[in-house]
Amino acid sequence: MAEKPFAWVNLTFRDAQTGKVYETTEEEVARKEGIYNEDYSYEPVLLIPGESGLKKIDLFVEENEEGARATIELSPEEAFGQYDQDKVRVFSVKRLEKEGIKDVKKGDVLRVNGERGTVISVDGGRVRVDFNHPLAGKRLLVDVHIVKKVKNKEDIVRALLIRNFDIPFDTEVEVKMEEDKVEINLPPIAYTKRDATSRKLRFLSDIMKYTDIRKVVFREEHVVPRD
Repeated sequence: MAEKPFAWVNLTFRDAQTGKVYETTEEEVARKEGIYNEDYSYEPVLLIPGESGLKKIDLFVEENEEGARATIELSPEEAFGQYDQDKVRVFSVKRLEKEGIKDVKKGDVLRVNGERGTVISVDGGRVRVDFNHPLAGKRLLVDVHIVKKVKNKEDIVRALLIRNFDIPFDTEVEVKMEEDKVEINLPPIAYTKRDATSRKLRFLSDIMKYTDIRKVVFREEHVVPRD
């Protein structure tokens, strides 16, 4: 069971020396800094205590309430570690296809054996993937804004569902708790995803890890079109 509250937070990562913005969850900041990407959803991210590895940010969120803001400096060791060349690995296209990963190209973000990596080259049937965090080796200034704290069990379930299904932060999800059982009315945006089954499994893994819930019931409503 989660001992500390989760939180939805906005984060902006800047270079500690130049102030250059590398990443942000806020659309206004992205547009201002010239890094806006129309394919990216600019929304708060779910911060789970101890999961991010950013201890200073975890501590700030733990000690402050909704609406609090701060800029926190992180050394590479306090952030995403030093860059490690050994984390650049080569896979054959056939190997990736066996895992359901097809038509890869430079810049794609993949998950292989549970690790998240970025494709840095595709050549001659071989794919080089960098499993370093994109900000590894950098000293950072992180702008943190606590948007919402997630404290009760129903909201934890909603938050984990939203995270695992990559659905909008403000999506309404109907959750009904009954002792150690939860019933979830899945919104269509969740169950119509192509990989909905694998997302359900990841969600169930999180439920096991962060709650004492023993039974999960998914409910879906499908409309059959008629002429």
